[in-house]
Amino acid sequence: PAALPRPHSHTKPPSATGAQNPVAGFGSVWSAAHPAGGVLRLDLRTGAHITKIPTGMSPGGIGIGPGRVWVMHYRDTKLMVSIDPATNKVVNTFPIPNEGCCQPAILGSNVWIGMSDPNGPAVAPMNMATGNIG
Repeated sequence: PAALPRPHSHTKPPSATGAQNPVAGFGSVWSAAHPAGGVLRLDLRTGAHITKIPTGMSPGGIGIGPGRVWVMHYRDTKLMVSIDPATNKVVNTFPIPNEGCCQPAILGSNVWIGMSDPNGPAVAPMNMATGNIG
């Protein structure tokens, strides 16, 4: 695969401070901008800033699934958010029962999430359509 271009100061958006967990999908690089409370979308070929999508505080791991970008929110936020890459808009916001972290994994109609649990770490499926866990 072709290497991504080195970012230049003119392609780095001001909200990129603290960007983390980049993942590629839908012709873009998606990165959680924790301090800015959103997700950055960059052009996969040029690295140019496309947009920042507000998703709420503490975005973390990002997963790419059919027609959606899934963003785990951790700390006190405890949310799973889905973004429609065609519109760059949040389409679903689902609460999760415990603090989540890390990259979600997408398989079939489920987003698999890692989260804390009183009995130890847990990994559980969340239904993409309903947000039901388990």
